Amino acid sequence: MPLTLEQKLLLELMRDDNRRAGLPYCPTDFWANESGAFDEVFEVAGINGVENEFFNTRFHGLTLDDHRLYLLFLWSYYQVVLARDHLGLIGRLQSTLSDAPAQLPLVDGKPIRPGRNLDVDGKLVSLDLLVSVDDVYNLLELNPAIANQPLVVADLGPGWGRIGYVLAQMNPRISYALLDIPASLLVSSTYLPQRLPGCSVGTYRDARKIERIDKAILRDKTLWFLGTQDLQRMTEGAIDLFVNVASFQEMGEDQVNSYLEVVNRVAAGGAVYLRNDWEGARSRYANYKVPNTWRQVFLRRSRFSPACFEAGYLVDENLVTRAINGSAPSQR
Repeated sequence: MPLTLEQKLLLELMRDDNRRAGLPYCPTDFWANESGAFDEVFEVAGINGVENEFFNTRFHGLTLDDHRLYLLFLWSYYQVVLARDHLGLIGRLQSTLSDAPAQLPLVDGKPIRPGRNLDVDGKLVSLDLLVSVDDVYNLLELNPAIANQPLVVADLGPGWGRIGYVLAQMNPRISYALLDIPASLLVSSTYLPQRLPGCSVGTYRDARKIERIDKAILRDKTLWFLGTQDLQRMTEGAIDLFVNVASFQEMGEDQVNSYLEVVNRVAAGGAVYLRNDWEGARSRYANYKVPNTWRQVFLRRSRFSPACFEAGYLVDENLVTRAINGSAPSQR
């Protein structure tokens, strides 16, 4: 409800006293304008739950669509990632996020709002960059050799290839295989080579000509663009480190567990990194059938979001071979 008569009289008394006090006590031009906006709210709604009303949200960005919340999140997350950045990756890399196009595309009749960079002392930082560096340090926990050795990393559902972008910049000897469904694979195979122009590329058409994809083939290129179905053509132990971030959560549990069986074979002797929602849109981590051949290195809440888990496993090659030969259980 609007201000009461007593509140209105008190407001006029306060303003009169303040005007007569003069500089430096009277409002600046900015606050004179803000006071007018306050008056509009006073007239319509009065003063109620202040913390969630214009009087507070105007300055502290508590509304969900306020861009300041995004920048505050980026700054906070930047501090978290910087604290673990012992290789100085953030210092060596810069955001690849470009300015938004003048004409924003529409999906379901609504414009797709672009991301934003955070300028930290002249260096541009984006959420993509921070999440990617954070994920790469999780990979380093599983196998420190990815920092400088010629290992093969396969990423199922990699988006545009943000993790691979960081890996290739950190370690030119790395091989990064992107496995995705067609629409997403077209995006990554178009964009990532532009960001890594000096890298050798195994195209989707190149991969179609290969009957069995082994580690030697994968190590021959920096980037490989593969369909999800190409995972089944990989030989045992072809991958040193398998990654799935934020796509298992979009699959049913039967599909996830089928993938885990395949990964158990192709990542034998290597490692597996998963970061997804504990309670995904279509699956729950509690119902993942993690193979008995996997030794858990970590399972924890993500620094990125308490709704996400991050899990790391080492895959015992001998147990995988026994399981494939039918002499050991494959899942628990």
